Amino acid sequence: MLAHRIDILGFTEFLLMGKGDIQQHKEDEPSVKEDLFEAILGAIAIDSGWDEEALENSVQVMLRIDHYLENCFSDEEDYVSMIQQWNQKENGEIPVYEFEPLDDGGYKVYLELDTRRGHITYWARGYNKSTARRNVAEMAHIDLYENDELHTIMDELPENLDLDNAINVLQELAQKGYISMPEYSYEEEPKYDENGNEQTGLDGPVHTLKVDVDQDELIGIHFQLCGNIFGKIAKA
Repeated sequence: MLAHRIDILGFTEFLLMGKGDIQQHKEDEPSVKEDLFEAILGAIAIDSGWDEEALENSVQVMLRIDHYLENCFSDEEDYVSMIQQWNQKENGEIPVYEFEPLDDGGYKVYLELDTRRGHITYWARGYNKSTARRNVAEMAHIDLYENDELHTIMDELPENLDLDNAINVLQELAQKGYISMPEYSYEEEPKYDENGNEQTGLDGPVHTLKVDVDQDELIGIHFQLCGNIFGKIAKA
């Protein structure tokens, strides 16, 4: 679960590693992600002087225990994580939630976001901090959706998408929840077309890649990849 949450939060891109670890893709190992999760909490503990409230809030935001218990450990409709991912990509920072205690024991929470329409402050209530945070994040998510400001899978594609980085791009898309984790299967025997000719790729036999993704988005990825490849061929 710790490794999964690091994937959802997108924190692996901030790992500092040596050349050997980079070549071996150590950032993809669950144990490395788990160590990163624990290291972040350790840093927060030291920086805050072991402030219990700061640690509790950090664990709630990073681990999202209440959400997983209420949703049978599903990532669907985790608005807090979705807003965090949106703000990290849009503004390069984690959103800040400001809580105001209420007389009934609940909380009122404020969330400020810089959107394409300007600076917007959202607020909501909840019987505890976790519920209040989820409610205001859902409100912000709905507003961004209605104003067409949410990111799509096409926003995640690098400008230099080509055959050299295609595998890494697919894995990153899977980690962010846009597609399933790719499953690669290789044909042991050559495949032939209807004329009896052996089918080959650019560097050898055709291989099969299985991945679940929205058809329209897959078409967009296909055209972007083909366009970049043909562009390189034209320059050669």
